[in-house]
Amino acid sequence: MGALIVGATFFSFGSGNGITLDKVIEVYSNPESFRFLLNTVVVGLGAGTLGTLMTAVYTWFVVRTNIPGRKYMRMLAILTAGFPGIIMTFGWIGALSPQIGYINTITQALVGASLFNIYSVWGIILALSLSTLHSGFLLLETPLKNLSSDLEEASRISGYSQFQTLRKVSLPMLFPALFSAFLLNTLYAIGNFEFVMFFTTFQGKMKTFATEIYSLVRLNNIPDYGEAVILSIPYMLLAMSLITAYAYYTRRREKFVTVSGSGSRNNTIDLGGYRYAGLGYCLSVWSLALVVPAIGIFGLALSPSIGGAFRSFTLKNFADFFSLNGVIEVFMNTLLFSFLGALGVVVVSTLIAYTSLKYDHDLAKIGDYASTIPLGLPPIVYGLAIFWMVLITPGLNNLYGTIFPLVIAIVFMKTPHGVRIISSNMIQIDDELEEASRVCGHSWAGSFRNITVPLTFDGMSNAFLWIFIDAMKELAGIILLITTGGNVFTNYIMGVYSNDPGALPDIAAGAVMFSMVIFGFIILQTRFHGGGTGRSRLY
Repeated sequence: MGALIVGATFFSFGSGNGITLDKVIEVYSNPESFRFLLNTVVVGLGAGTLGTLMTAVYTWFVVRTNIPGRKYMRMLAILTAGFPGIIMTFGWIGALSPQIGYINTITQALVGASLFNIYSVWGIILALSLSTLHSGFLLLETPLKNLSSDLEEASRISGYSQFQTLRKVSLPMLFPALFSAFLLNTLYAIGNFEFVMFFTTFQGKMKTFATEIYSLVRLNNIPDYGEAVILSIPYMLLAMSLITAYAYYTRRREKFVTVSGSGSRNNTIDLGGYRYAGLGYCLSVWSLALVVPAIGIFGLALSPSIGGAFRSFTLKNFADFFSLNGVIEVFMNTLLFSFLGALGVVVVSTLIAYTSLKYDHDLAKIGDYASTIPLGLPPIVYGLAIFWMVLITPGLNNLYGTIFPLVIAIVFMKTPHGVRIISSNMIQIDDELEEASRVCGHSWAGSFRNITVPLTFDGMSNAFLWIFIDAMKELAGIILLITTGGNVFTNYIMGVYSNDPGALPDIAAGAVMFSMVIFGFIILQTRFHGGGTGRSRLY
């Protein structure tokens, strides 16, 4: 963050005069800034709330009930992460555009009206909410698994109804995970520019802080880095406010402990005949999150031209994409960069989550708080901060031109997500387990390896999966660090589109093939998932 301020103030190049008091006053006295703020809050809170509610219900059905095909519903939820966001926007447009969307085309032919206009505020909120299904599921899954049925049964024995038990027992115990999901969903929504920009380019012209910052840095002929940094201030304030609220309400972590030395039992809830209604809900949410836009993407990938989708089909686009220069090298770079970045995030996040939860020390709390700073900046601005840090830091500047600055950027940007996923699992593990291990003569390292790591393994696995997929799809946060020697897939296809917009069918074909790799990794992780929870060794 310091590199961003110093770089934008003293070493800034481009338009403007860097960050000055007059510049700050000029930016925030502009009435447009208030309109950007209002749009940002509406989109962020709307998508954060709707996404958390939909995902929480979906995850509860999959983890806690006896709906048919629970294992497959888990895999389907994570599969929604398979497409990069910039490609998903074209899928939504291909499905629900008032002019060319295949769903609206069908409903107009049948009833004379469009089903839904994706070029609207509600369209943006819906698309953003559904795009967080995989991340919300991964965050909420382990806490729901660890939620003890003993507590719920004790509530029922005491005379409370199922609804009262949910309100007074289950939801309070799940509060850290639910708040984390809402926090990450909201900050993702206010920092997203793909959906807002593409959905409102042709209709409405709505702008948020994220789209305006992106325009200042990437679309202006001469970038204005100073104004971009100034406009990022509301992100920082909102992120710190939400994190402060999270820290305040979870400061007494013993209230949320569900895994202790006495054991924890998690019974499956029998829904009876309603289990098929639960299955229907899960399939409906998953279809909206993946099937609807995916049909639009596949339609483009198989189309001979942009306007010819669903009229005729061809496989030529796939061959054309893989004949492009350097595509295989870019693909391998992306896999290596994503793996190293995800591994680094899990290691750093585990240490931060452990020290902040297990040690009541100011330095531990500061580390947890500092790790949340990237949440307060849109990816394009934080990417700019990493850009300045690499350029002005001796030693790091020698790495420019390789994939390692990209790995550093991912570790910094995604650590807050990893901390939230792992800590929402780790907060449920009672300190008495490690204390018992120490009494038995084990060292701290042995206790951590044999107790904490196995009990937190599912959370760590989920964090690795999420970060690996997010890294493969990342663009805005790393675009200023990409060079010809360290190019990645998202930047590559954006370059292809910039040079030839008519190549969109080829791009869609490449995205389909690229997503197959992500889907394969998800299926592999799902196949071996679940072996970590509860496998602690105390001897």
